[in-house]
Amino acid sequence: MRTRRNAAAEPAPETDFVQADSDSAPEVRLTGPSLATCTARDTKHYSWLRLIITAATSIGANKGIRIGNGSRAAMRKQIALLAALLSSVTACGEPDPDSAASEPDAVTGAAALEIARMPYQESSVRNGGSITGTVELVRDVATDTAVELPEGSDECGTGTIRVPLIHGSGRRVADVVVWLDDARAGKPLPDTRRFTIASARCGFEPRVQAAIKGGMLNVLSNDAIEHRTRFMSASNGRTIETVLQHDAGAVVPVETVLKRSGRVLVRSDLHSWMRGWIQVFDHPYFTVTGATGGFQLDDVPPGRYRLFAWHPRLGQRDTTVSVDAAKPTGLVVRF
Repeated sequence: MRTRRNAAAEPAPETDFVQADSDSAPEVRLTGPSLATCTARDTKHYSWLRLIITAATSIGANKGIRIGNGSRAAMRKQIALLAALLSSVTACGEPDPDSAASEPDAVTGAAALEIARMPYQESSVRNGGSITGTVELVRDVATDTAVELPEGSDECGTGTIRVPLIHGSGRRVADVVVWLDDARAGKPLPDTRRFTIASARCGFEPRVQAAIKGGMLNVLSNDAIEHRTRFMSASNGRTIETVLQHDAGAVVPVETVLKRSGRVLVRSDLHSWMRGWIQVFDHPYFTVTGATGGFQLDDVPPGRYRLFAWHPRLGQRDTTVSVDAAKPTGLVVRF
């Protein structure tokens, strides 16, 4: 069963990143990722983009091919978009603290840049460093919401229930996905290729998780009621898969959900308050914070990277982090 539905845009509030391994490290207020900003170490990846633009221009002019679902006119527009992106990233410097925030999933060229990503290369990491940090909530936001349950939802509860929006311990935030966006070579991919999302008392467990591209997702129901779980691309709102379950203990293995990198929104067609998220990666440098808000990325080749932190309620931000050989790098992410 496949349908199309638009996904609502998610909030993108400000985030602080603080180097935790230096007493004198400045506190930097960052905006969201911008396609018109980058650091010097990013430009090496965009030779691929230049090659794609050149090839697409040449082939399109001679063969009249179609790109995606567009005509030659649409193709020219896409080439123009790529050219504009190339001109911006090859002449850019450090991120502008005053630039407007934007979600990387928004239709601002992230999909175009995805085709230029180099495949991840597994290699032996010698004298790898690590990134260790915590995620803290420093502003006042609603941590839960009230939901009035409809009649006949006894399995889920009765009356009004409180649905958590933010989990954690004190000011430490759980369910934050942390990853290195431009790590294209390093330690081997994890052996785990099977992941699970469960419906339990009309909620998804885990609410937020990360998975490897190409893995198998087991969709489990622990509720003795009907669930119709819909998996959608967070970038374009299209339905990837819909799973219908009627009985407790039912398990449906699904291959399509983790087929591509990106963010997947999980929702229930029958219980509107049920939400979950799966971030799918093609590399191993990612993690999800637990109840104490801590995270750690190990065996990172020395260098400079763009680190992202994303939470479904608090939004997403990024910063540049330097990793030294055989040394830990500390970081505090503040929402």
